[in-house]
Amino acid sequence: MHEAYAEEVLQLAAKTEPPRPLSSLKLICIRVASRHVADIDVDALIGLPVSLIKDLLPQLSIYDLIRLQPALNQRGISTQSAWVLILQDIKGAHRVLDLHSEDGRIFRVSEVKSLAKSLKQLWQTSRSSLVDLGMAVLPQSALMALLLDACPGLHSLSLEIHPLDVDPGPHGSGMTHEPTYPKELSLRKLSVKVPQVMADIHSITAVLKHSPHLTSLHISGIRLPNSSSHRDLLTSISESNHRLRTLHLEDLNLADCHQDILNLLRNCMLEELSLKDCRLLERCSDRESYLQQFIDSLKQVRSLRSLDLSQNRLAKSAPTLAELFTGSPASAVKRLDISSNFIQPAELLELGQRLQMHPPQQRLTLDLRKNPWDRDRETWHDALQTLRPLCDFQTDGWKSRNTMADHISNM
Repeated sequence: MHEAYAEEVLQLAAKTEPPRPLSSLKLICIRVASRHVADIDVDALIGLPVSLIKDLLPQLSIYDLIRLQPALNQRGISTQSAWVLILQDIKGAHRVLDLHSEDGRIFRVSEVKSLAKSLKQLWQTSRSSLVDLGMAVLPQSALMALLLDACPGLHSLSLEIHPLDVDPGPHGSGMTHEPTYPKELSLRKLSVKVPQVMADIHSITAVLKHSPHLTSLHISGIRLPNSSSHRDLLTSISESNHRLRTLHLEDLNLADCHQDILNLLRNCMLEELSLKDCRLLERCSDRESYLQQFIDSLKQVRSLRSLDLSQNRLAKSAPTLAELFTGSPASAVKRLDISSNFIQPAELLELGQRLQMHPPQQRLTLDLRKNPWDRDRETWHDALQTLRPLCDFQTDGWKSRNTMADHISNM
């Protein structure tokens, strides 16, 4: 149905004078039009009689409600009843709200503000038991504060952020004030993905500093200006999030954070650590020396069971990882991911021989995918035979000669 027809249906509904409950004709018109709200111009819809808009609200999807919220606010039309219906429809023992725009568009600042206002009203009236919120895509990291203030009972928050200088929408305006946070958040799980350059990470570190109950943290893709560093992020985690059990840092440049990584490992009780594509050994004047320090620190984390070091260009340094299982204390890691590290067959064979000398406490799951097994198939086969009594391994048929692997490994 195109825009003109959708508007015509609404106008027809507006002319239908019902006794309550809604007449059949009016209800049919509203339901038909509600399925095509995205085709209707916002100004045309907001220009309808208030009574008709209120009848339409319960029929809206959550995405339509968010889109119309700023204009509804301007007309003084409350959407609380619609939000109550939406949250009551959420299934499961825990209340989960997952808002990912269907077309991948970035939510306007004004839309997020209106959503936060509605969620806060619901919380204050004790009608919301929302504990898990996911939203993408936000235009500003500072909007996290609004969402957390609106839902102080949240246990899990998952966000994707594409930072913009100003709000792109016609009704919105960018946030210029410093965000505020509750003194102590209830968050147990936080996931933030920022796949582009971000001016600073103050908004994220502020959340971490107010989240003493956090047990799971996943941060991905944040790129800082050349003069900035992720040291503040690692320091915030070390100082504020002592209950962390799962830490995933992905696609972050930690090349200048060597000492900060070691400090974090000395002050944690992690069970699962992922440092995927974090450039761990870049800018090391002595790669082997730092890797040994890193391994020694990991061995002190007695709770650690899963370690992901994929995409860190370990290459010739890979055999040193056998040191995880030497001495006292030896690591209790059960899963080790060293995929995509350009580990040559001879280096994998050396790793296997070292593990034979100092076998892990229990059988190890080893991820070896996207390493150049095809450079020396016989040696790779020998390496796997050496590892087989000690490990369950994951391999694939990746063809290194069809890629830029040689170039990338030497960057």
